[in-house]
Amino acid sequence: MTDNDTEIRIDKFTVLQRLGRGGMGAVYEGHDPALDRRVAIKTLAADVIADVDSRSRFEREARAAAKLQHPNIVTIYELGNFGGAEKPYIVMEYLEGTDVSNLIGDEGMPIAEALDIVIQLCRALDFAHQNGVVHRDIKPANLRCLDNGQIKIMDFGIARVEGSRQITKSGVMIGTVHYMSPEQIRGQKLDGRTDIFSAGCILYELLTGGRPFLGDSATSILYNIVNEQPVPVVEKKNTIPQEIQDVLERAMAKKAEDRFEHAGDMARELEKILSVYRKTLPRTTRALQTTLDELQALNRSENWEELVKKSRIVLENCPELEEARRYLRRSLRELHQDEVERNQTEHDRTRHLKEIQHELTELYGASVAATAYMVGEETELVTATPTRVASEAAPEKHHAEEGEGDAAVRALAAPIWALVIVVLLGLAGGLYWMFLREPPGPQPIAHTIRLSSEPPGAAVFLDGAATGLTTMEGSVELLVSGVTAESHIIEVRLDGFESASSELVLSETPPGPLEFVLTPTTRFFELVTNPEGVTVQLDGEPVDGVTPLTLELVEGDHEIQLAKDEYVSRSVSIAAGQPLPEEPIALTPLGRPGTFRVSSPYPVAIHRGNGVVASASPNPSVRFRPGNYRFRLVAPEVFLSRSVEIAIREGETTTHQAPPVGRVNVRAKGNCTVTIDGMPAGSPPFMNREVVIGPHEFVFTWAGNVTDTQSVNVEASKPTYVIGRRP
Repeated sequence: MTDNDTEIRIDKFTVLQRLGRGGMGAVYEGHDPALDRRVAIKTLAADVIADVDSRSRFEREARAAAKLQHPNIVTIYELGNFGGAEKPYIVMEYLEGTDVSNLIGDEGMPIAEALDIVIQLCRALDFAHQNGVVHRDIKPANLRCLDNGQIKIMDFGIARVEGSRQITKSGVMIGTVHYMSPEQIRGQKLDGRTDIFSAGCILYELLTGGRPFLGDSATSILYNIVNEQPVPVVEKKNTIPQEIQDVLERAMAKKAEDRFEHAGDMARELEKILSVYRKTLPRTTRALQTTLDELQALNRSENWEELVKKSRIVLENCPELEEARRYLRRSLRELHQDEVERNQTEHDRTRHLKEIQHELTELYGASVAATAYMVGEETELVTATPTRVASEAAPEKHHAEEGEGDAAVRALAAPIWALVIVVLLGLAGGLYWMFLREPPGPQPIAHTIRLSSEPPGAAVFLDGAATGLTTMEGSVELLVSGVTAESHIIEVRLDGFESASSELVLSETPPGPLEFVLTPTTRFFELVTNPEGVTVQLDGEPVDGVTPLTLELVEGDHEIQLAKDEYVSRSVSIAAGQPLPEEPIALTPLGRPGTFRVSSPYPVAIHRGNGVVASASPNPSVRFRPGNYRFRLVAPEVFLSRSVEIAIREGETTTHQAPPVGRVNVRAKGNCTVTIDGMPAGSPPFMNREVVIGPHEFVFTWAGNVTDTQSVNVEASKPTYVIGRRP
C-alpha cells in the first residue's frame, strides 16, 4: 500500500477492499502481514453484533465450521474479537476463480462438468454433515470454481450445528429462496438432507440453465417448492440420461425421509453415472488439438475476449473438453476483473476505502479509526494533476532553447505557448470545477414501494415509526419521501416471527417491490434436570443427548417429555409467550418395589395390559415399583376374569383375596353348547360345576346359531340352577 492510500486494519489484518455485503455482514479482501498472504475477512452487521444470542451463535457455529478441513470447503483460519471486545470476525482462505453462478449459460453446461461440480459439492457436504454442521444456504453463488476445476464451498462461517432448529437473520430472501428445502421454508428442524435438496436444485440448474422452481414473487416460489414438482430435466434436454433424472427426483423429494440419507450416497450415485457417461464421449481429434493450440496461444497473449468466444465455440462442438472449460473459466474471471479495474478510477478507490473505514469505525468503534491513517485527501490528489501537465509541457522549453537564432521557430513557439497557457488554465478550471466546487444540493424525491410478506399480516414501520399499514394478502403500497441519497429503513413486524428490515437509499430510479420472508421467533431454553442424564422428547420428537441440554424453541406451545430409569416420567408444558423455567426440573424416584399377592385356593394368573405377569398358581404374587396399577385375575377353571385396582406401596405386600367358588347345575332341551362369560363350559347337562361367586353371563347356542342368553348370580351358600330354553 502506497503513501497516498488509506490503510485500514482489523487487528493485525490490513483491509484492501470490500468484496461483498449482505444482511449478515460484509466480506473484505485483506492481507495477513505475519504470513504474507491474502485473506478474506467476514464481519457481522451492527444489529447482529448487538444481539447477544446471534453473536454467541455465530461464534459457536464458526468454531464448528473451522474444524472442517476438506479440499472442497473454504478454510477458516481464525475467529477473532476486535480489540478484545465482543465484536467477532472470521478470517478465511482467499479464493481466486469465479462463482459457479457465472458459469451457467442459458442452456446450462455440459453434463460431465455439471456432474463433476455436484459430486465435489456432495463430498464436501457429506464431510460437513459427518462433523455435525449443516450449511443451509447452498446455492451457485456460494460455490467457487478455481481455475483447475476444483470446487470450494463458501460461507460455512454462518452454517448451523446439526440438530438445532432453524434460526436465520430475517430479511429479503429474493435470490436465495430458489434453493430452500420445504422443511426450511416451514421453519422445521433441519439436518443434512436440507443441503441435499439444495444440491439437487443446483444440479438441475447446471444441466438446464434454469432453476427448478420459478415464480413471479418470493411467495410463489416458496409455494411451488412446497407443493409443485419441477419439469423433468429429460423433457428439457433429451441428451440427459434418465439415471440423472432419477437422482434429481430423489434429491428434491418434498419429504426429507424420501431423499438420500447422506450426501455421500448422492455423490457415489453420480460418480457411477459419470463413469458410464464419459465412455460415450468422442476422443480428441487432430483438428481439435489444433484448436486447443489456438486457445493456448490466446491465453498466453491474454486476449480474454477472443478466448471466451473461441472456448465457447469449442465447447458447443465438444462440450466435455476439460481444457476448453479451464480456458473459459479463466478468461471470464480476467474479463470481470478488468471491467472492475477499468470502471474504478483513483477517485472511486479512495472513496471506496473511505466507505470501508466509515462502516468499520461504526461497527468496531473508534479503535479502527485510531489504527487507520488517511494520507491524500481529494484536494491533495487534485494538486498533483497540474504537476503532471507541467512535466508534459517541459519539452517545449527545451526546444525553444535549441532553436535560439531561428526566428521562424520562435515566431511559431509564441502562439504555441499561448495555446499551452490557455489549455493549462482551462484544465485547472475544469479540475477546480470537478473536485473543489460545492456539490449540488440534494434534490427532493418520493417513491411508492410495494411491500409484501410471507406470512402476511405484518405491521410496516418506516425508520422505526409505525405507518399504520399491514401486509395483508397481496401487497401494500408505502410512500417514502425525502432527498436523493437519503437512507431509510423499512421494517415489518409480526407476532411470533422475527422482524425483517431492508435499507432503501433514495435515488431517481424507482425501487422494485420488497418481499420479506419471515422466520418464526425462537428462544433458547437451558433445560436442567435433577437428576441429570434425563432423555428428552420435544413435542413427541426425540432430542439428541441427555440433560443438561440447550433447546431452541420456535414461538408457540410446546410439550417436553422427560424420562429416566428408576424415576417417574413427567411432562412439562411451555406456553407461548410465558417465561421459561429457570430452576432445575425435578424427577421423583420410583422407590423400592412392593409386592402384590393374590390369596386363592385355586390356580390364578395375574395379567397386566396384554401380558401375563404371573402364571397360574395358587397364591401368585408380583413385584412392582410404588404406584397405582390395574391387574386382571384370570382362572378359566372356575370362570374367573376380573379387573382389580391395586395400590402398591414401597417395600410392602398388598394382598387381594380371590373370590370363593359356588356350584351350578346346568341343563337344556336339545343338543347345544354353553359359554360362561365368554369361556367355553361344554354341553349340558352338567352338575356341581365350580364357578366363582358373583354375576355371570350364560349363553346357550343351538344349531343354526340360535342362542339363549341369561344373566345369573352365583352364590356360595347354595347350588345355582340354570336351564337353557330354545327360543
